[in-house]
Amino acid sequence: MAGSSKRDGFLDGWRALAALAVVMLHAVLYRLDPKVTSLSLEFDVGNYIALINQIALKLVFHVGDCAVPVFFMISGFIITALLLKEENEQQEVNLAAFYVRRTFRILPAMFLYIGAIVVLAYFGLLTVSSKTLLASSSFTCNIVQCDWWLAHYWSLAFEEQFYLAWPLLFVFFRRDRFTLALVITVLTFGLAIAFPYLSALAFLAIGALFAIARGKMDVQLPSWLAVAGLLSFVITAMIPSVGVLIPIKEASKLVVLPILFFGSMYNAAFRRALDQPYLSAIGRMSYGLYLWQQLFFGPKISAFMDFHGMEVVLLPLIVYVSYHYFEMPLINIGRRISTRLSGQNPQVA
Repeated sequence: MAGSSKRDGFLDGWRALAALAVVMLHAVLYRLDPKVTSLSLEFDVGNYIALINQIALKLVFHVGDCAVPVFFMISGFIITALLLKEENEQQEVNLAAFYVRRTFRILPAMFLYIGAIVVLAYFGLLTVSSKTLLASSSFTCNIVQCDWWLAHYWSLAFEEQFYLAWPLLFVFFRRDRFTLALVITVLTFGLAIAFPYLSALAFLAIGALFAIARGKMDVQLPSWLAVAGLLSFVITAMIPSVGVLIPIKEASKLVVLPILFFGSMYNAAFRRALDQPYLSAIGRMSYGLYLWQQLFFGPKISAFMDFHGMEVVLLPLIVYVSYHYFEMPLINIGRRISTRLSGQNPQVA
């Protein structure tokens, strides 16, 4: 029997930051209605308060824009790390147990939110198309354009497609999986440069490749790399999103975010800052927070969207209740089934 698994508070801290960044971005965009001007213009006219405000806005937009890629990297890394851990301890990977764990982790919260949207639509509080409901339920919102209420399911679609395909490749290419992960990373990196929408694939691949490299070669990154990544992140945030600079800015994420994320794993100060109880608690509930924020922080395309400031109370309340009284009981059922299938203690992801 394998030893009991324990959550990594550091990774939960990253999850928390990513989820909160999405909430922050939507709150600023759709509640504050910010006015964006150029930094050079504010500097030229000597309006330094406005200049600081524009710098802050650029950071908010950049942080929010990078949140989902961080989720992808975490998924690629931790799923691969767990598969490697199971293989090392059990000499094989039980795919049935893996898919059971993923099913009970992802689907209940996902369909709970879809169900809430259906109920609200039934009572005329919002409008959602049958096409969107079908696409969001079948993990194809990355192929079909989904209505706002379920538009964020595009990221779930990429993740679920990764969860379905990658473990099979992981098992089948046991002897050559590092080469496979490297080839996939290079290919998806190229695709992401040409088609930024497909950067999700690159970030998932980068996470998986790093997990394999760390296990195969005992990778140790210098602690200063995280600081370099953070400085680079702030600098790229200031790049204007205009003309030819747009693809340059998008491409920079593929380099800067992995440097920052993986570099922070080997920096004691970063680990202490992220491995905090309050961040870990938010990180554990980050999946639900990401799902439900779409309902409370978005463009006011429906009278239902005006919560008069109660979003800040309703959103965390619903996320907390959903996680503790709906998601966790079903996650634990999945773990027990997984344990019976694999004969080992349930893994935590």
